[in-house]
Amino acid sequence: MNQFRLYLQRHRKDERGATLIFVAVAMSLLLPFTLALSLEIGQDTVVNRSLQNSADAGALDGARYLNVSPDVVSTIAGEAAQRNYPGVSYSVQQGSWSSGAGFTSSTTCEATASCTAVKVTTAAGVKHLFEAGNSSLSKSSIATVSAQAGFSIGTYLASISTSQSATLNALLGALGTSVNLTAVGYEGLANTSVTVQQLITASAGVLTPSNALTTSLTGAQWDSFLTSAVTTAASGLSCGASPVPYPCTAETQLSTLSHSINASTSATLCQLVSVNGSSCAGGTLTASALDASINVLQTLTTEAELANGSNGLNLNTILNLGLAGATLTTSLVAPAKVAYGPVGTTAETSQVNVSIALDVLNLGVLDIPITAADGVATLAALPCNNNIMSSMTLDAYTTALSTSITLLGSPVGTVTANAAPNTALTYTTVPPTTATATAGTNPQTIGTTTPTLSISLGGLNLGALGLVGVLLEAVISGLVSTLDSGLGPVLQALGVNVGGAQVAALSANCSGVQLVG
Repeated sequence: MNQFRLYLQRHRKDERGATLIFVAVAMSLLLPFTLALSLEIGQDTVVNRSLQNSADAGALDGARYLNVSPDVVSTIAGEAAQRNYPGVSYSVQQGSWSSGAGFTSSTTCEATASCTAVKVTTAAGVKHLFEAGNSSLSKSSIATVSAQAGFSIGTYLASISTSQSATLNALLGALGTSVNLTAVGYEGLANTSVTVQQLITASAGVLTPSNALTTSLTGAQWDSFLTSAVTTAASGLSCGASPVPYPCTAETQLSTLSHSINASTSATLCQLVSVNGSSCAGGTLTASALDASINVLQTLTTEAELANGSNGLNLNTILNLGLAGATLTTSLVAPAKVAYGPVGTTAETSQVNVSIALDVLNLGVLDIPITAADGVATLAALPCNNNIMSSMTLDAYTTALSTSITLLGSPVGTVTANAAPNTALTYTTVPPTTATATAGTNPQTIGTTTPTLSISLGGLNLGALGLVGVLLEAVISGLVSTLDSGLGPVLQALGVNVGGAQVAALSANCSGVQLVG
């Protein structure tokens, strides 16, 4: 008996295994409730996801009809919502949307077909699985229709003349050694554009919507893709027609160029195109941005300016000055820009430094530095009816230019050019055509068609140099007079606009829709 008592005392506090019994009992009681709660949450999650998909589809489909036929927006949006969630309850509101105020419904804009946003709310009742009653779930989605346009400022050439061909050949010589295109060829290049998507397709996988802006390629690679894109565009045209369509002429000229282009200077597409003010930070381009147009000649001249670096062009040959020591050097500070985006999008012209060096009577170098004034264009208005552009308004202006002429390092005069004031430019036809270019309706020029410089002397006391000073002043005056009358076309051919700028409306998309909330 004592031994049995001792055994009980030794094992009285040993409760191993008791916890397992309590857990098993608790789980048997809690498991049904846990499973029920999980099923309820899972069911609500599935329904919420379906409701959101239904609302998104309804908002996107309805937004496409906001400025086409507002009276069918509710029907279109409802049908889309029902297709994605049969039997769902929904409501549709039209109005406007802003990032600050959000969505504001309006029956007034609905009556005038001026609404810019549609809100779709979907709802469904969910029956509880393990208790009596139902829960009501709802989701909403807001979509906007945002008209977008593509435009350029600064380097789009409205007209090509034989006198400009010499300058352009000299400039494009930086891309190869045997560039010799005719004025007709340049006209074809100047009036042909390709879209970013066409460039991506022509690259055969090298470019994608996510890397197109930031991929650095050589001039030869860009021109290969450009030629392929233009060839594809020309294949759908009747190149035997008279007059020959511009893309057909451009294809012929690009094929000629491709045999001589050997430039290895690298550039990214964002140096040629600004999409919604892109800072070249990357990111995937939207479907609308892929429609942005790039002018062929603008692309070639920008590449040439990059490749040219500090090399000078023979200004004597271009202007026939009769001087062996006349050279012109261009230095690209910021490339020409094409912008694509909604109202408020801004594009700024290239700012090009141009230096003209003249060896005067072997006494020293007359240096005339010219910095092209900045030009800015902003998409101010893009009204659309039935998803078709009725007009486009671009506000554009340039800043003033003032620079100093020096001889032997001392100032002898100044060069000035007046700024073009802010001007509202209206376009009714995009992209530019031969007729609109001839009429000056697209592209349009602010300032003067050919940049005009105002040059004055008087900085250096040439009279103190006696007869040499008199001769020197006569020579400088004569050269300045020649430059004043002949430099404008040269600078225009180079894409440098002094005191003025050319602004072209390239494309318009009135049916772009996106979810905003």
